[in-house]
Amino acid sequence: MPPKPITKTSKVSKKRKLEDPTQPKLEFFIQKNDPMQIDSVNDKPANLGTFRQQLIVPKMTIVNLDSARPSELPTSFYLNAWQIQRNLILAIFTNSTKHANYAAAARLCENMCRYGKAQDLYENLKAEIEEEAKKIQTVLLAVSDDELLETLNDRWESLCNQLAIIRNVFMELDRYHILSHTKYSSIVHLGIDLFRETVMSSDKFRDGIIWQVLKLIQQDRDGMAVKDRLIKDILHMLQELSYYSSDFEPTFLEHTTAYYRLESDRLLNSFSAWKYIQHAFQRQQEEVGIRISRYLHIQTKQPLLNTVTDQLVYQKVNVILSRGFEEMMDKKMHKVLSIFHALLSGNQNMALLRTFFGEYIKKHGMALIQDPKKDVNMVTSLLEFKEELDKVLHDCFQNDAQFANTLKESFEYFINTRKNKPAEMISKFLDTRLKAPTKKQARSSENIFMSTIDNVLTLFRYIQGKDAFEAYYKKYLAKRLLLDRSISLETECEVVQKLKGQCGHEFTKNFETMLKDIRLSSELNQDFKQTNPYPIYVKVVTQAIWPTYSTTSLALPLEMAKTQEAYSQFYASKFKGRKLIWQNSLSSCVLTGHFRKGSKELTMSLSQAVVILLFNHTEKHAWSVSEMKKATSLEDGELQRILTTLSTGSFAILNKKSRTQGISDTDLFQFNTEFEATGNRLKIPAVQQEQAVEEKKEVESKVLINRQHQLEAAIVRIMKANKTMSQENLLSEVFKQVKFPVDVHDFKRRIESLIERDYVVRDPANNSVFVYQN
Repeated sequence: MPPKPITKTSKVSKKRKLEDPTQPKLEFFIQKNDPMQIDSVNDKPANLGTFRQQLIVPKMTIVNLDSARPSELPTSFYLNAWQIQRNLILAIFTNSTKHANYAAAARLCENMCRYGKAQDLYENLKAEIEEEAKKIQTVLLAVSDDELLETLNDRWESLCNQLAIIRNVFMELDRYHILSHTKYSSIVHLGIDLFRETVMSSDKFRDGIIWQVLKLIQQDRDGMAVKDRLIKDILHMLQELSYYSSDFEPTFLEHTTAYYRLESDRLLNSFSAWKYIQHAFQRQQEEVGIRISRYLHIQTKQPLLNTVTDQLVYQKVNVILSRGFEEMMDKKMHKVLSIFHALLSGNQNMALLRTFFGEYIKKHGMALIQDPKKDVNMVTSLLEFKEELDKVLHDCFQNDAQFANTLKESFEYFINTRKNKPAEMISKFLDTRLKAPTKKQARSSENIFMSTIDNVLTLFRYIQGKDAFEAYYKKYLAKRLLLDRSISLETECEVVQKLKGQCGHEFTKNFETMLKDIRLSSELNQDFKQTNPYPIYVKVVTQAIWPTYSTTSLALPLEMAKTQEAYSQFYASKFKGRKLIWQNSLSSCVLTGHFRKGSKELTMSLSQAVVILLFNHTEKHAWSVSEMKKATSLEDGELQRILTTLSTGSFAILNKKSRTQGISDTDLFQFNTEFEATGNRLKIPAVQQEQAVEEKKEVESKVLINRQHQLEAAIVRIMKANKTMSQENLLSEVFKQVKFPVDVHDFKRRIESLIERDYVVRDPANNSVFVYQN
């Protein structure tokens, strides 16, 4: 409906017909400036704004302008203008825009939009783009499968470029109509959506495209050369059309699952476990380094890695570990184990790896401690085994706390399967390390030495029978201190402090008292020498703390006896009410032997020295065994062992006159003046008493008795607190409180013993329930 005329108030008021004075000039401009008739500067497709001459709509002067003017262009004008623009659009779609005038077309678009033809222009433009999409569809349906992706990519890229040019021409429509009056953000968006609806809406057609892409990806995985750029462009197109996540990715992951499932089944039958792990890791890296980085969308990275790892690793974990974990551990394949740990990171199958790790430790650890023939090297083997496991924990399992706990629990399990033997061997190993080295033994550096001690104490931490270790360590410590074999008192104190840090003061209080006795003895000897010239050094120890030793009868030479008596009187003057008991079997002596080829300083046991000193009698050059027995008061077995040591081997200080085997009471011995040996200071080996087995039995017996007392005390303490308990609950609580392994049979025997002594009784109503007796 034409707008009503507006009149002005004047002296002469009259109505007149309103006309648009710009209309004739605009039509003339269109006739003179056909967008398809003006040459551009060069032969390339012109971009908006690059022309031979700048065309400007003629400046027009409007005379007698009324405020009312038409809001729409006449239909005839619109049709003429649209035909010009349609020809340009067709030229763009056919890439024949050599002589196009984009600026003129843009001006026409501006005028159409300003004069009410924006919706008509939009509908016509949409129809042309849709028609072009149908043409593309026809072309794509006609090509072969092998040419489909190439053709599709070419058409898609061309369409995107063409839509960009059209958008530049129809910028006025794009900005002020499409954005505000349609669901599209731009003409390009409109064109892509029409392409999607027209060309890509068919499920069958999309499946064909995806299948061709998957075919290329499989060829890539098989090591064949493929066009990465083509795959990337097609997948980018699917992403733009919103088909990547909904259509391509699920199908791609299914295809990946099937591909790697077949590969894993095939390779596990031909590869070793460690080689298979390396292959799985390589495949994982290929998926990220090749497929993700070159053509797949980044959103597919994690699902793809999960799929590959699931098929190659997670589904085969049990087979891989069963076939190859032990081999990888035995051959120290740390890099492969590290890769495998990384592949299992964050997956529940990590627990299976920990299980195999623990079982390996138990199996190989028990092999180290169960064979009695390997007892001599048990601790050394355990240290080497533990060192290797620590390397695996650090290098392969990144010091994972759960793996560290598995290592600890597995070590505790196997090292306690042989009762007290590991405790004995660990204490013995410490004894050898804490002894002063001989000339033939090289002293390790302080750092290495203490590192070894720390490692041994780590093994000690795993032992449940720490009371057995305490008994053995106490015996060895006593010998080191009493026989002057310790490397140093400071080192002994340092080791005791380390044990104290692990087990507390109660565990080491006896050790600390023993070391204190040695320090006090040193002070007493200094005081004694100030008033007594006797060459003697005495160690006074607390009998209740130190191990007990059997006293050996020995008749000392007069001068030695006087020296002992002098020290006894000195000690009695210092400590009233105390009495010294001399342990001659543990004493040593230094003699000077004068031989034809020179003098030697001889260090030996006191018993050996007493026998040697018999030959100082100038009037008696030969002594029979019976005479020596009478003179020394030594027992037969002890004397025979001493004479065997002093008359054979490298330290034949005495000569046996008879050539009979063994030693009888009538055999005569003489001092060997022809004795010779390298070095001026010699240490005669101590008599190898056949007491090792007996000492071991004695220690074990003490440990057993002590455990019985501790077990009974724990039972009474628990029952006193609870009054009534079932056997099952009582046994469970006992396990928690005692610090040594408890055998069920020992528990039952202690219960019966307590019942006999009326500490507890069985409940008459339930035989498995115990009641505490007040």
